[in-house]
Amino acid sequence: MHSGIIVGTNNNQPNSLLNSVNTFVVESKWGNLGLYRHTGNYCPYVIEGNVSYIKYYKRHESHSYNFSYEWVDYTKHLASCECGEEKQMSHVVQAGSSTGMYKTCLLCGGLARTGIIHFSTRFLKMSKNGSYILPNGVIVLVDQDMELFFKGELIFE
Repeated sequence: MHSGIIVGTNNNQPNSLLNSVNTFVVESKWGNLGLYRHTGNYCPYVIEGNVSYIKYYKRHESHSYNFSYEWVDYTKHLASCECGEEKQMSHVVQAGSSTGMYKTCLLCGGLARTGIIHFSTRFLKMSKNGSYILPNGVIVLVDQDMELFFKGELIFE
């Protein structure tokens, strides 16, 4: 399998036989030949037009796990970055939005267990406005912290 980093696009029309890789500008290493910048379909690893031996990745500085969410269990969901990287993360629920022992996660829409969890507030991480993280990792947000959380600026102490 050969891989490369997508560094841009060009004005080529997509070619369905090549899975549109001819529209990418890519940097990849060609064995002992060195590092090259080329269109996605032009490299020694394209064999008779078959690009199934190649995987291209997008370059970015950091992952942003807010592209899509998939419920895993009552404490976490699978969050995806637009590059394809995935990570399990805690559910996030709104304070007071209870349906018994469970609340609906604001991100994935699945159920998060919040009831009958014994804990001491002495060990609880809280925000200045009163949002907190349960011992099982579920994040409970008060209305005043919603905007800060979704901007990535909420601090728990």
